[in-house]
Amino acid sequence: MVGLAKTFYIILLTFLAVTSFAVDQVIANRKGNVIEIQSVAVKDKVLQISAGNKVSLGQFPTDISIHFRAVSNSNRGPVRLRYKLDGYDSGWRDDSGEMYLTVRFYNDSGELINQKMFPATGMSAGWDGSLESSPLTHRWETVVVPPQVSRLMVAISSAGPPDTVGIYVMANLIVSKSSGGVSATNLLLSPSTQNSIRTDPDHVQRWPFSTETYPTDLTDNAINKKANGTSYEIFGTMADLLADGTGISVKKTESSVNSKVIKKYSEALGMRTGASQTLLFLDADDNGSEGLGSTHNNWPDSEDNHGKEGTCMNFCDGHAQWIRRIEYLKVLNMSQDSNNKEPGI
Repeated sequence: MVGLAKTFYIILLTFLAVTSFAVDQVIANRKGNVIEIQSVAVKDKVLQISAGNKVSLGQFPTDISIHFRAVSNSNRGPVRLRYKLDGYDSGWRDDSGEMYLTVRFYNDSGELINQKMFPATGMSAGWDGSLESSPLTHRWETVVVPPQVSRLMVAISSAGPPDTVGIYVMANLIVSKSSGGVSATNLLLSPSTQNSIRTDPDHVQRWPFSTETYPTDLTDNAINKKANGTSYEIFGTMADLLADGTGISVKKTESSVNSKVIKKYSEALGMRTGASQTLLFLDADDNGSEGLGSTHNNWPDSEDNHGKEGTCMNFCDGHAQWIRRIEYLKVLNMSQDSNNKEPGI
């Protein structure tokens, strides 16, 4: 979350991103994964398809609809679908799946005033199927700040239709402001971690009872900004108490989150947290031997992904939020039903 003075501003967003799909070769190698035309219609009137797979559209047809799907005996539907009408389309068309970078504006009371969504769709130029070798595409966007706004939030969302698949990667996000011809001032600079996921044979395992494989680096967060592993840490459980006072750990599910009542966090006993206050994952933050990890586990330190100023958290209702260091313990303890203290206290 970034603070704004109550002045008219134009926000400039500059970032490098890749929106891509790495499934072409997988689809090509799957047997039985064939597409067939289901029906052809002109002005909502379904036409008969002949035995030779030909159909007459009549004279001067308009509003032509072609419906296609995986063949009924296919063992698995396509992960990604593109189509092209010969003689009409100059290139392949992707389905309507979109991901977004969203800028949200809030007032002093924390109420959402407005938001601007910047969609990302299709395949980025230069995508070769690998995050390691594919270039990021530079993108520059502007948005006018509405009146009465004091804060803004920048979020990435993949909340498109169910068939939205792929990868949306962003680096070097810069948020700056410009007003009245004054030179732009940077409000936010993304620190960009340098974690990596190894895909060589020594770091890939096979799923049990399956021929599919996965990179083992995806199963754990990195110990620091440059180590192998993910840049985010999963908080998949929360504390609870049995009737006899025994402490247990409960997996976060829709049911357990919606019914959760604080029993241990002394500042909020009896409160219901709900999905919006229940943390799901956040910037990776682990201790490590020989000084490889953070100074303090689960506490903003200078060597963490966003330094000592705070951290990014994602919650069970789908929203992401910048949590300042001063708010960190309250948010963490509410989510986890814990009584963590600041290091050294």
